[in-house]
Amino acid sequence: MKKCNALLILFYAGLSLYAQSYLDATIYLPPVTGTGRGPEDNEYIANQLIEHLENLTYLPVRSVRNAAFTLTASIALKDPSENESSGDGFPIYQAQTYVLTMELTDNRTGRTVVKQNLFYSELEEIAHILILNFNLVPYASAIFDEKPPPKPIDPDEWRKKPWYLSAGIFWTPRVYEGEYESTYYVNFGYGLWAEFHFLQFMRENLEIFYYLAVCSGLELVPDWVAVREGETYRDLLLEIPLLVSFAFKPSGYFLLMPYLGINFNIPMYMDTKPPPVAWRVGFQYGIKVGPGTLVIDPWFSMDFGKAKIASNPDMQYWRYMMHIGVKYKYGFDNFKNFFWFKR
Repeated sequence: MKKCNALLILFYAGLSLYAQSYLDATIYLPPVTGTGRGPEDNEYIANQLIEHLENLTYLPVRSVRNAAFTLTASIALKDPSENESSGDGFPIYQAQTYVLTMELTDNRTGRTVVKQNLFYSELEEIAHILILNFNLVPYASAIFDEKPPPKPIDPDEWRKKPWYLSAGIFWTPRVYEGEYESTYYVNFGYGLWAEFHFLQFMRENLEIFYYLAVCSGLELVPDWVAVREGETYRDLLLEIPLLVSFAFKPSGYFLLMPYLGINFNIPMYMDTKPPPVAWRVGFQYGIKVGPGTLVIDPWFSMDFGKAKIASNPDMQYWRYMMHIGVKYKYGFDNFKNFFWFKR
């Protein structure tokens, strides 16, 4: 019995430390083969193995295609010639003994990770051994330090991402035209933008990438209008763009994105009343820098209608807005990867 206990500890220790190097390891258990005292041996052992793997937080699966590992088990009658002998050379009488052979295989490499033989005479011994040694598994020591091969580096990976997040600042000189024309040159804003590149027009093996993309974000920018000599009004606008763009990625280093769309104007101080919607058109020039892209983004926008002064709605004017932005854009596969969420 002590031999069985020790062998089972070593087997589950090897299984535990190797398989836990993969998060939520999946293990396929084919039917137990061989012949014990009867068919009930095979079914009982299979059920016990499944139960204990689940208790160890592994995930038994029904198909080898969905499994990282395969655990096979077989039963055979122990050769009587292997029985232990007493000191006088006569064999010690033992009840009929069976050998349970378990083998854990890495489905990725085909390598046998653990192979172990366990011996039992009565089926109840298997249940007793499993229960007795279950809590000892986390404290057993064995080393299986094999790691998956590193993922090959794709030099074009940065321009194949579906999601991009960018942040930047922009210079936005503005012209206000009404009864009195004024300009505001020293004007800067900043923003955050998100893009989704969802439709690729050419195959990757042509080394040219065309995508249809949509973009939105948040922009904060001051507005300072002079309606007449010595009379000015200031406000802070929240602009929310909604854009459609054509992303052209001609090489491993460059990004070109013409775009057009609208943005919604929300005055924060309520001193002015710009129209709720403006149109914009622009063009992004990007170059790969580090893991992301450095982007120069000039665009022009104009309101759909005249803006007003909140305290005097009769004062109306047109707004013409030029922007030259500098952004850094980073691509990722999905939001979970960007925020480093773990499964």
